[in-house]
Amino acid sequence: MKYTVEVEDLTTGSSLGNFLLFARFDKETNLDALWNSKDNKFYCGRWEINFFIAGEKLKPVETTFEPLTQTTKYNNSSRDVIALKKSFLPFVRIENLEVMMEKLPNLFYVISLENRTDEEVEIKISHSIILPAVNSPYFTKQPPDDEKIKKFNLEVSKRILRFEPIDLNEDEREIKSNFVFDELDFDGERLRCVQSVKVNPNETKDVLLAFSIGGFEIGELGKFYDEIFKFSLSEMEKILKTASIFTPNKTINHGVKWAKVNMCRVEHLYKTGFAFTNDPPQDIVVMRDLAWFILGSDYVTPKFSHELVNFALKYGIHPEGKVTEYVHANELNPKLYDYNLNINDDTPLLIWAVYHHINLCQEHDILTEYEMLKKIADYILTQVKDELVYSRTEGQGVYGITSWRNIIDGYNLSGYVSEINSECIFSLELVSKIADSLCKKIDALKYKNRADALRDAFMRKLISEVTNLPLLNIDPNGVKHHDITGDLVFPLLFGVVDDEVAKRIADRLIQPDLWTEFGMRTVSPTEKNYDPEIAYQLLGGIWPNLTAWVGYAVRKFYPEKVAEAMINIFKLIESQKPAKYQNLVPGQFPERLHGVDGSSKGMTLSPWMPPTFIWLAVEGLLGFSFEFDKVKFEPSLPPNWKWIAIENLNFKGRLIDAFMFEGKLYISGVDDVLYEGEVIKVEKLHLNAQIVGNGNAFVFAFEILNNGSKYVFIATDEGFIGEILIEDRKIEVDLKKEEGKILKI
Repeated sequence: MKYTVEVEDLTTGSSLGNFLLFARFDKETNLDALWNSKDNKFYCGRWEINFFIAGEKLKPVETTFEPLTQTTKYNNSSRDVIALKKSFLPFVRIENLEVMMEKLPNLFYVISLENRTDEEVEIKISHSIILPAVNSPYFTKQPPDDEKIKKFNLEVSKRILRFEPIDLNEDEREIKSNFVFDELDFDGERLRCVQSVKVNPNETKDVLLAFSIGGFEIGELGKFYDEIFKFSLSEMEKILKTASIFTPNKTINHGVKWAKVNMCRVEHLYKTGFAFTNDPPQDIVVMRDLAWFILGSDYVTPKFSHELVNFALKYGIHPEGKVTEYVHANELNPKLYDYNLNINDDTPLLIWAVYHHINLCQEHDILTEYEMLKKIADYILTQVKDELVYSRTEGQGVYGITSWRNIIDGYNLSGYVSEINSECIFSLELVSKIADSLCKKIDALKYKNRADALRDAFMRKLISEVTNLPLLNIDPNGVKHHDITGDLVFPLLFGVVDDEVAKRIADRLIQPDLWTEFGMRTVSPTEKNYDPEIAYQLLGGIWPNLTAWVGYAVRKFYPEKVAEAMINIFKLIESQKPAKYQNLVPGQFPERLHGVDGSSKGMTLSPWMPPTFIWLAVEGLLGFSFEFDKVKFEPSLPPNWKWIAIENLNFKGRLIDAFMFEGKLYISGVDDVLYEGEVIKVEKLHLNAQIVGNGNAFVFAFEILNNGSKYVFIATDEGFIGEILIEDRKIEVDLKKEEGKILKI
């Protein structure tokens, strides 16, 4: 699971993260920033490492991107001396955080020096380390000014460099190595130094470097690194095996795995608890993005989802019940920031997220959260004016837009907004369902009736007589806006309109002016305000999360669009020439793209897109839905797909394993499932099945209940020729591209 790309074909490098740290790298694996979530401070601005032999500077050749590391290979001119510079941040799942907490705030470099000549070679490793934060030419997020003016004292002790902040309430930094540092030059901000390493003929030597925060005594460096690296790999392997999805398309398969990796890089622990930011590194937590994150993390990191729900309900709600726009997670008593809006999408979306979590994860008791959700729902009802939810604003941009597209300067989107009304109708229905499950029949009827009334008003007032599609909005002056934008997705996504209008919306959304090879445009080129580049690409650019929403929303009419959306979202990320698309990074979901050429224009790592990709895979492609112990399977697949599979799908403390093959659903882990085709209940067999051969394959061993016979389902995306070794048997297999088979053991 890796990508190797020539350095000249890259613009920048990856972003690695764990619960405490977030690190950014350039294309040569030089550190471009190291940030600590516990105090929202930058602990290193830049660390550049180069290699020299007799004055010759080694050239960076290629960079490899893996889930926990980034590595750049360097050569000398004759290519007989190689240096590998690998960066690594420790990783731990939330389940093991307590025992690993002190070990997390460490950034490692592992430098492997290989001498392929017949003579001893002395390699000089040159370090240039800037401790205060610096502006980055590679990333959109820049550090605050006060982070750029820090001063430090330096204490040198053999193989340890200790940096003590001057007049700052921050932890000390240490750099430890297994080789000594020489030629030190320090001015209070920048350190230049050298390590000299003699490598014998045909020998490889490793130089270890650890940048540590907080003074934790790590002991013998090599042993500490080996242990934490091995543990981190095992932890990531557990993440990758959770909700493990396999399809006939390798791009989708790769995307699902990397989505999990990306998610874990932005899950942080702040002073107020676990949360994630929409623009790392920082401590701002936006409730809209938190809600969308939960929809995917429920399947991959459900305990983190649990903490997100707790965080939002504790810190994100105004006294009257409105969900705020954002808070600072490192404020002990976070202030609520709402841009003076009376209603926003954060408010209904949080209801959906909590409802989703309640139905999937065993940690939450519905009764515990009901009163808070009821309070939020009641607040929504107070914002109804003339039969619809009314958005009142005081300006433009973030102060004038009640929409997910809220960062367009000089723009206003308020009044009766179709997006907001759609989300509110949906959220009220969810609260009604929870009330009904708790036998609170009066509440259930109240919220259902109010949702029905809003829906009726929506159909009467918010359908355009010009386009026969939902309006963008009716503004405060009563002017109807008939714009063709990606926002048309919301009445369809949230089931607000009747089937006739729903079909019209779906048909319009998949037209080529909106639905492109790179994903979904935010605004159609037919609109006068269309521009594929400006306004954060919100007036005609492409946002992958919008692509995902549309793929999911149109699936009833165009089921093949789910897979198409997933492929369009991830295929650029696998490009062998990422620099063609500007700041694209292999394996990382970009935030937003130019509306014509697909170049990446925003964050190199979108924090919310990875969980949205997981949500689309589980609930769109596979079509799983969960509602009060009822499990439904309704896949949306391309017509040529004959199978799809998932293992270790979390559902209230149980694990669901399932695959659909030739229309039949084989499933274990649940008592009942709703599916229009034949359901065959099976028991997963935990056999040591190994595959040997050429190609990639998925193997699932099972026994049909009340049958006794044992089988194995094997499927491939790109083709497989080889054998399965299982229970002392060898089964020959020859699968064509996208083929699957059930074989008897």
